[in-house]
Amino acid sequence: MALGEAQAANTPDLTGRWSAPRPKLTLDIVRCGEGWCGIEVTGDAKCGRTALRLDIARDVSGPMVSFAGRLAVMAEAEPYAVGATLQSQGGAAVLWMLGHTGTRLLPRRMYPLNAYFTRLGDPVCVEPKLS
Repeated sequence: MALGEAQAANTPDLTGRWSAPRPKLTLDIVRCGEGWCGIEVTGDAKCGRTALRLDIARDVSGPMVSFAGRLAVMAEAEPYAVGATLQSQGGAAVLWMLGHTGTRLLPRRMYPLNAYFTRLGDPVCVEPKLS
């Protein structure tokens, strides 16, 4: 088994419908390749574009699991480089994303994107539109 396959086997399952109130965004997160893709769920509950791409988990040893990737909140805007952390709050799974525009996430005090996604259920959109 290759290193990437071993990491993927130990990665917690992000599969599900996740929603954040700010920015108002709902994503169906599914496996794509060795990572994860988030398919935008539009206001009329239709499957839209692939707005999120996350790598496989970097560290699965502690209570929080970290991912890195890119999130395009709006199709016409520059995407955010994001760091995502899967954690448990009060027994519920929360996916916390910090991000800013650019090619990679850099440490800073303030991030233009600071979003908490909660899991609503199983995904309906399961075929990412890869480009």
